[in-house]
Amino acid sequence: GAALLCFLPYHHVSTGRFQVQPGVKRGARAQVEGQIESVSTEEGAWVNAGDIIVSLSKRNIQKELMVTTASLNEAVAKFEGAKLKLSYSQQELERSKQLYQKEQISTQDYEDRQREHDLDQQEYYALNAEVERLQTLVAHHKEDLALADIRSPIDGRVTTPYLREKLHHTLKVGDLLTMVEDMRTALIEIDVPEQYINKVKIGGRIEAKTWAYSGITFTAKVIAISPAAMDSQELESERAMMTQEKGAVNILDTKKEKIVRVTAELLNSDGRLKPGMTGYAKIKSGWRSLGSVLISEVTRFFIVEVWSWLP
Repeated sequence: GAALLCFLPYHHVSTGRFQVQPGVKRGARAQVEGQIESVSTEEGAWVNAGDIIVSLSKRNIQKELMVTTASLNEAVAKFEGAKLKLSYSQQELERSKQLYQKEQISTQDYEDRQREHDLDQQEYYALNAEVERLQTLVAHHKEDLALADIRSPIDGRVTTPYLREKLHHTLKVGDLLTMVEDMRTALIEIDVPEQYINKVKIGGRIEAKTWAYSGITFTAKVIAISPAAMDSQELESERAMMTQEKGAVNILDTKKEKIVRVTAELLNSDGRLKPGMTGYAKIKSGWRSLGSVLISEVTRFFIVEVWSWLP
């Protein structure tokens, strides 16, 4: 009877704890410095890529644009005058050259005309460079005006609380305003103990249960396997640091062991799964006989553990 049990089919699974992550997550950051003048959305609201989340004050940028535009108009007027002057100077130089070749004007007169032409040419190039500099500056100010509206980088939900309470706060370049997360497709990060990772394959089927919805079994597919094993506590610390950026920390109580992070994705069109939810997952890796499973566990123990005891 015991022998027959060894031949019973056994659906081998690798288990591990998991944490839910957004399928896509991006931060909306300030690209210019300024004071928040208006807030267009709030936590939990759905935004499309390009939608304005907040607008920074544009008064200083508009003032700089007005002053620079006036300087540009003045420089263009001077440049046009210098352009006409250089054209006339070139004609006069050519005429003087012909007269000089016919010995109808002196060398001194011809050299004077050459110097005048050179000065007119220098003025032309200097004014041309100034016009190009001011044009670049005007374009920069116009770009800053557009960047004063902080927009959503992706389709998703705003996840930062108390956005409206940030009204009149000043943001510096690079400051994080909010995170935007698209949970229509969720990612599950599963911590698989290293001794079971050899059975996990890309495309493998996953069954998962969360603490929040213990009566529901979610199914997902493996899309990535981390190339390196990590201490579980070290991984949780890294996750905590990433989560702090959103204003919340969720550290799982883990014992120290080597784990490999496996990522799976599943559809979450109803938005039931939330970022940071936890639970346990089973990664199915095919049918095997019960005997082979038991033998492999014993064999692994002797090959690795017992071997380490030998001198």
